[in-house]
Amino acid sequence: MTARRATGDTDNSPGLFNSLRYPGAKRYFAGLAASMVGTWMQSIALSWMIVKVLGGGGRELGLVTVFQFGPMLVLGLYAGGLSDRMDKRKLMFVTQFFMGGAALLLAFVDFTGRESLGLVYALSAVSGLASAFDTPVRRSMIGDIVPKAAVPNAMSLNTGVMTSTRVLGMAVGGYVVRYAGTEWCFLINGVSYLAMMFALYGLGHRSHATRASAADGGVRSALVHVWRNPELRLVMVATSVVATLTFNYQTTFPLLVKNVFDHGADSLGSMFAMTGAGSFLGALFSARRRQPSVGVFLCGVALMGAGACLLSVAGSYAVGLAMALPLGIGGGLLMSQMSGLLTSRSASSMRGRVLALQSVVFLGSTPIGGPLVGVIADHAGPRWATATGGIGGLLAAVVGVVVWRQLRVATGRYPFLAAD
Repeated sequence: MTARRATGDTDNSPGLFNSLRYPGAKRYFAGLAASMVGTWMQSIALSWMIVKVLGGGGRELGLVTVFQFGPMLVLGLYAGGLSDRMDKRKLMFVTQFFMGGAALLLAFVDFTGRESLGLVYALSAVSGLASAFDTPVRRSMIGDIVPKAAVPNAMSLNTGVMTSTRVLGMAVGGYVVRYAGTEWCFLINGVSYLAMMFALYGLGHRSHATRASAADGGVRSALVHVWRNPELRLVMVATSVVATLTFNYQTTFPLLVKNVFDHGADSLGSMFAMTGAGSFLGALFSARRRQPSVGVFLCGVALMGAGACLLSVAGSYAVGLAMALPLGIGGGLLMSQMSGLLTSRSASSMRGRVLALQSVVFLGSTPIGGPLVGVIADHAGPRWATATGGIGGLLAAVVGVVVWRQLRVATGRYPFLAAD
């Protein structure tokens, strides 16, 4: 009994920071946090450069999302299969190098006054290509540095790190852009990747990864696994709708702040930060739960839809800033619950492919939704573009609740829900 408790294999504690008791998780999350602060700083700087410096609009912002996330749509599933067969640590060293290099090149062209939409698109494509491999590898690696019982908590904390660093990165990035310039955000991001590389180096080979073999069936097995599970199928479909229409902050927020509320880069950073604060709260709520839940996931979808609808009709920047909080809470619940459901119901040898499928659905939808929302913003206005995402989220939540209720009744778990 003592030996099993020492490994954490039977640990099912609902403690908020349960997974941080493992040294590998502490090092990993520390490196991730430092790196993501730089990533969020670059995100706001890039959006502001396109809108303010290069004179772009919704179409140009949408095209950047295509170059940033298009590779995930095309290569995400392949990258997930690769992560289940290769040394994740070595693969992440390569991806971190290329993403950091792209950021430093972007800083160079900005410092020297050579920025252009063509260069922004090209460097976004390089970063997006590396991210297509990095995202599924990085997320599946979490399951290798903590025992299986701690994986749902670790995935929720991963969402918490991603969202809390957005608060800091976006807020700081907005002020850096206003008082120093976009180039400094790109430079800081390029250097920040060293933190993640240092964390990976410190991990060594202490993780207990289980690699897949050729007999595991490749990427197709992950698709079959998710599609045959009615609850996971429901989660994937609902996420695809929300990711396509609602999770397009990079396109809608700059246009709302600049064209509707008539504010500057620091205000844009504050709006992104408020959304990140909400996401962090949603992730913390998820981290306290013993097990992920489809019901909580659908609550997150509904809250996102409602928040986007309220943001679209906000009469002032202050009201819009307040509406960004529930929008973020819903996003945090959605992401953490989805990750927890997928990881807790998948074998470790398949985890990379399953999480890659999630990344394709979540991030791979952006190249479709980004340009669509951008076109709506250019022709009908940023408010209508935001409202489109809100309506899509609410419809996904309503349909999801109906389907989930039918699943619960069919399995006999909640027979009292059946109609008389």
